[in-house]
This record gives sequence, structure tokens and C-alpha cells, in this order.
Amino acid sequence: MNPRIAESTLTGFAVVLSCLVLMAVGCSSSPAPAPTQPAAKSGATAQPAAKSAAPVVWKWATNTSENSAKGDMQKTWKKVIEEKTKGQVQVEIYWEGALGAEQKAHEAVLQKAVQMGLASNSNTAAIVPRWSALDMPFLITGGYDGLRKFMAGSPGLKELEADTEKKGLKVVAYLQEGFRHLFTTKKQVKVPADAKGLKLRTTPSALEAGYVAAFGSNPSVVDWGEIYLALKQGTVDGYNVAYSSVNNFKHTDALKYCLEYSIVPIVSVITMNLEHYNSLTPELRQAMVDAYTEGNKQVMEMSQRDDEVHKAALEKGGVTFYTPTAAELKQWQDLVGPVYEKNLNVAPVDWVDKVRTSLK
Repeated sequence: MNPRIAESTLTGFAVVLSCLVLMAVGCSSSPAPAPTQPAAKSGATAQPAAKSAAPVVWKWATNTSENSAKGDMQKTWKKVIEEKTKGQVQVEIYWEGALGAEQKAHEAVLQKAVQMGLASNSNTAAIVPRWSALDMPFLITGGYDGLRKFMAGSPGLKELEADTEKKGLKVVAYLQEGFRHLFTTKKQVKVPADAKGLKLRTTPSALEAGYVAAFGSNPSVVDWGEIYLALKQGTVDGYNVAYSSVNNFKHTDALKYCLEYSIVPIVSVITMNLEHYNSLTPELRQAMVDAYTEGNKQVMEMSQRDDEVHKAALEKGGVTFYTPTAAELKQWQDLVGPVYEKNLNVAPVDWVDKVRTSLK
């Protein structure tokens, strides 16, 4: 090969090789630009995703059985409270005295051992004596219509709630279980003359013994666990009690008659510790106010439906019902004046007048 041609070929090859090396170096030293990011707005700061707060748990002490009409009412209250608080509160119900019997429920609330407690108005009276006023005979007239008016914000009810707050408890809800009626074993009672001389079972309540005696009957304190045998053996001739109690405890075959005179409403009081209630956020307090209105309405409707179911069952079991005329009912009402006179400390005249005016 011609030396000049060979030299030229080598030189050309070297140039090409050099270019290839330079191109490779150039590519590796010039990385592709990163994707363009949008500029942050002035003053903006990146924030982590917000976490929803875990709901708080409110323990509810009750003596009620879960599988009962009253238990269903409490489940309704649980649902209403959780809905109105938008899930910020979860209510845990401790049934059948798991956190203390009914008499101790409000005490547990006061001690902040639980957030909610349930007790009958009679047991609530152990802390706030004036709650026994609801056991005054014929205070609430007009059946369920009258009870609705009273529970919807009667000035008399508001006074009881205010007295309760003075003791450190906030009333947040109620349960209703209808009324007490006169059930008897031997004959249909229509007017007070029919009740004269009857032996009627009472609780230890002086109020109940008072109106039974005012009717000319003989009050006899009998423990509830012994009442069925007492009725069957004739130790007592009857008692004032709700439809549900007769039906649930299967006393039907011991009783034959019922006078539907709605002498006393059956009301249970649900409380929270007042200090705890006041510590809630304004939103939660408003939620409880809304729950009070909605829950009381729903529970009242449930109570009335439950009464109808129990009455039908009792009729099927052989109990005969009698509703007194207005004139007959007045005979009963005219006899209870002395009971009111003896209990002015729990039911003052002006308070009774407020209640009765609110029912008109």
C-alpha cells in the first residue's frame, strides 16, 4: 500500500474514533432535564393529610335488659346521640347493672365513673327529692297526649331539671313506659266504692300508700319477686302497675281485670355529669340539645306502640279492660287532695298549677 494512503486512512480513522468518544462523553455529561414543577404560591406551606379524630366513648350505666322494649328505647337513644354528634361520640351501654344497679347509676355519673346514667324518677329522687313529684296521683292527665305536653318542655319539668343541675347532674334524655293502671284479681273496679277494702300491693313509697289508702283500699308492701304468689294466694287483690310489667312477668293468669285510669306516668331520667357536659365543645352541646328533642319524640312513640302491643297480649290472655267515664274518673281525682297536702315539699301548689296549666 502507498505509504501516504495508509497514513491518510489511519488519520481518518483516528478522527472518527475521537468524534465517537467526544459524542459519548457529551451525552453522559448532559443529563435530561427534570420535569418542570409548578411554582408554589406565595406563602403556601405543604401540609400533611388531616387525620380524623377518634370518637370519644361514653359509658352508659343501666339496670335494663338489652332484649326488652325499654332496652330498644335505650338503643334508640344511643343511635340518636351518635347521629347528632356526627360520630364524634360512641355510646356503650352496660346492661343489667353491669356498672351498678339503678339506684347507683346517678351516683356513678356524679363520681365520673361513667358518662351517662339511667334511673326511674323515684330512684332519681334519692339525689333530687323533687323527682318524686311525678308519683303524685293524677298529676299528668290526658294520657299520652298530656304526657307529651309535659315532656315537651313544661315549666314544671324545667324546674325539676334545674333542681337536678344544682346537684351536679345534667338531664339529657328520658324514657317513658306508659302509666300505672289498677289491675285486680276478683272484680272489675270502676269507681272508688268498688276498691273499698281491697288489699293492694304497693312499693315502699309513702306516696303510693297514701293514694291507695285515700281510695279506701288497704296498702300492703310486697316485694316484686313475691307478688305473683301473693296474687294467686289472695294475699293481695291487685296492684297499680304498667301493662308491660304484667305481660313481661306473666302475671296474666293471676289477674282478671284492669281499670285504665292512668294514675301515674312511668318516667326514667337519663343524666350526665354537669361539669363534664359543660366541658363539651359548643358543637357537641348543641348536638345533645338536638338529640334531646328528637330522641324524646321517638321514644314516646315507641312507648305508646309498646303499650298497645302489651295490652293486646293481656286481652288475649283473658284480662278485661275498663276505661272510666269523665264523671267516674273525677271521683278518683277528688279523693287525692290529702295526698297533695301532705307532700307540699315535693309538689308545691304553685308548681302543680304550672304543670296542670301546661297540659291544657
